[in-house]
Amino acid sequence: ANPNQLRGTPVCPGVVVGEVRVVSRVEDASDMRGGILVTAHTDPGWVTVFPLLTGLLVERGSLLSHSAVVAREVGLPTIIGITGGLTQRLQTGMSVRLDGMRGTVTILTDANGLARLPASLEECNEDEEGVAVSRHTTGGESRTGDKRGEALTLGDVAEGGASPIDT
Repeated sequence: ANPNQLRGTPVCPGVVVGEVRVVSRVEDASDMRGGILVTAHTDPGWVTVFPLLTGLLVERGSLLSHSAVVAREVGLPTIIGITGGLTQRLQTGMSVRLDGMRGTVTILTDANGLARLPASLEECNEDEEGVAVSRHTTGGESRTGDKRGEALTLGDVAEGGASPIDT
């Protein structure tokens, strides 16, 4: 299992990659213009912000909840009933890939924009000086780099347009 992935019940299909905003009250989302809304639960009052969003992730709920029905009606990629501590693991500013067909949320970056690689793509060892050396395999190519305290970005991993989350 990918430690950077959360699973839930798919509500409305669509794949969205973007920044999340974690909120507990609908009032805190009223100024959103795009982005993926993350919350523990919703009620009918939340549907007023749906037109402002590119995706919706909800910790609790069912396929027949008011928000799920409306999300399907407006075509908003949505996942509900997400296990694994959605609102504890995600922080505002993190980038994720929401797959509304499969019901998966893949964490791509932390709140500072630093890449979070799936464990299957990263093998860390130490060289003779005790410096972490990462070997990444994307699209059949291998790359070894000395990261001496540098942040690894998605660009480092996805050279040539390959995406680490699509492998």
